[in-house]
Amino acid sequence: MMKIAKSVFVYLSTHTYSNLSRLFLRLFIGVILLQLGVNQIANFDTLSRFSGLWGMDGGTTVSVIIVVELICSTLIILGLLTRVAIIPLIIIMASAVALVMNGYASVTGEVFGMQPMMLPMLLCGILVFFGIAGPGKISLDYILARYIVSYDSTSTEEEKTLEEA
Repeated sequence: MMKIAKSVFVYLSTHTYSNLSRLFLRLFIGVILLQLGVNQIANFDTLSRFSGLWGMDGGTTVSVIIVVELICSTLIILGLLTRVAIIPLIIIMASAVALVMNGYASVTGEVFGMQPMMLPMLLCGILVFFGIAGPGKISLDYILARYIVSYDSTSTEEEKTLEEA
């Protein structure tokens, strides 16, 4: 029995499923951000009363944030241009953290010990993770990269054949 327990423990502690983990995290964060965008569409009138950011009025700011969240979260879910798609989302989440910390956003208090600024900070951290680690092998980025590499290698072989002839 102890031998089986040791082999199971060793197997489970040494085998990783990093690509599957990245897929799960990518889908999870993408759906959360997609839901944020849809909720902002539903509450557009209330949110557009906000004073605005980046030199834009409230309605324009909320519209830009909605479009960015919908497009970028869809790209993250698909794993397409993931490292590019996280940049505007990080800017939006960092702005949200700054607004909450400076008292511009309504702070209703703590929920289970978490302050309201912790959610955008958490999302920022996960997005930075994808910037460092990439989307993984279960993504359109990986499939396109493999296709481009195989296309480049076949075109190089064709060029060598033409040069030899």
